[in-house]
Amino acid sequence: MKCYVRLAGLYPISLLKLVLNERKRVASGFMSSNVGPDEEIEALVDLSDLNINKAHVAKKATLAKEAQVKLKPKKNNSQAAELKESGLKKSKNKKKIAIERENSLE
Repeated sequence: MKCYVRLAGLYPISLLKLVLNERKRVASGFMSSNVGPDEEIEALVDLSDLNINKAHVAKKATLAKEAQVKLKPKKNNSQAAELKESGLKKSKNKKKIAIERENSLE
């Protein structure tokens, strides 16, 4: 028997001569069988898949509840008005300071 061998790298393609050694048969070849799926194993696989799906759904529900708890509550109108007013006061104070600095530089 002959074949060509190509190795990785910069090695050339080489012709290889092989000698066929006849060996004694120890075992018979492939034997096909008509074995169907085991009903008990199929039931266990189905039960496992069902449990995995239930756990996945439960985890999603838990994460959704945790996300809702982490959301900040909406501010009511009086809190919003207070924040707006304090922001206006801060901007007025900044303007006063800027005007005072300009006047002091002149």
